[in-house]
Amino acid sequence: PPACTPDTSKRHVAATASKLRPRHADRLPCPNQPRKPLVVPLPTNPRERALQPAPFNATLPDDPWHGGSRPLASQDGTRRIARKDATLIEIQAVTKRFGGITAVDDVTLTIAPGRITGIIGPNGAGKTTLFRLICQLVRPDSGRIAVNGETGELAIKRQVGFLPEEHRLYEQMRTLDYLLYFCDLSSIPRSRARTVLDRIGLSDRAREKISNLSKGMRQKLSFGRTLLADPPALILDEPTYGLDPNTSREVRGWIRAEARTKMVLLSSHNLHEAQRVCDRVAIMHHGRVVAEGTPRALIETFRQEVLIDVHFAGNPGPVARALEALPVSRPAAFDGNRVTLTFSTSANPYAMLRALLDAIEAHPEPIVITRIAPREPCLEDVFFNVTGERYAVADSRSGDDSRDDTGDDPESGTEAP
Repeated sequence: PPACTPDTSKRHVAATASKLRPRHADRLPCPNQPRKPLVVPLPTNPRERALQPAPFNATLPDDPWHGGSRPLASQDGTRRIARKDATLIEIQAVTKRFGGITAVDDVTLTIAPGRITGIIGPNGAGKTTLFRLICQLVRPDSGRIAVNGETGELAIKRQVGFLPEEHRLYEQMRTLDYLLYFCDLSSIPRSRARTVLDRIGLSDRAREKISNLSKGMRQKLSFGRTLLADPPALILDEPTYGLDPNTSREVRGWIRAEARTKMVLLSSHNLHEAQRVCDRVAIMHHGRVVAEGTPRALIETFRQEVLIDVHFAGNPGPVARALEALPVSRPAAFDGNRVTLTFSTSANPYAMLRALLDAIEAHPEPIVITRIAPREPCLEDVFFNVTGERYAVADSRSGDDSRDDTGDDPESGTEAP
């Protein structure tokens, strides 16, 4: 019908073309002209300018592996990294509840850069929730969190790199493409992806699909993604979880290298590893920080007591009954076929040993003792002292041997010379 006949007049065609014309079409490059680089103008508001990522041309001379290319200043010239004696993260009376459960209960911590701080505790202690609060992934019910004096969500996120315990990777992407993808999302130079890939030892797997990588390689890739933006603070939730001893040793080396110029906050189920790696530790139990300090300072609290490990074979029942009359300063702590006895340093060590042997010999039930040896106190004893509970190592699937031949000194938390 005539009413359905399309209008082919020049005026109608021009009007229709203007409606279908894409927005900002005049800014689109002509196919015959070279594409111009995209230039993003800086914000005019000084506060917004301070929140922009740091330029990669600002250098720090003593960088461990970036070749002096670690970002130091923001767009307005202010320093992103606090001084060694300055506070980087302040947590003041932070509380977080989920229904009737208090995951984090009135936690106050001050964390300085240039050191490794460990948050240790069993499953359900509140470590992961505390990390998510610092990274602004969840909001606290009360309290205050500041990073380099900034309390805004965006300002904190720009300064923190977070490695979650359960990380998700894009299985069908290739290793290098995965890092390039996050470089593009964060406006990071793409050359940074190659630098990080070489640092984590996966340069020979650049074209490998992530689905073909082992668990250790995936953990390395996740760690590399955390380093892409080179943030001044690293929050690492169980960075060596489920790794074999060699890979765990390698990851610990990277953490120590990063800690020379950054603040590193990590969590671990493994108390021996935390004692060996961390400069300071905070013990969390039921959402509260029950002890904080250097590993050596916390362990020194046990110098007023003598610990003796008694190894036995068979049922622990007869052993427990035989040791009931001993003059111990704390209840006997059983761990499998080992019991730890605690005596005061004022007691005569020979008299303690004699009383122990007499109690075992006089017991009517047969007891087979395989070894008796004194033991230096450790963070596990500190945990038992402040909580009254034995520490249950929930990370039993981890391949990390806390007593491997890394050359680390378990008391000081540093490498042995």
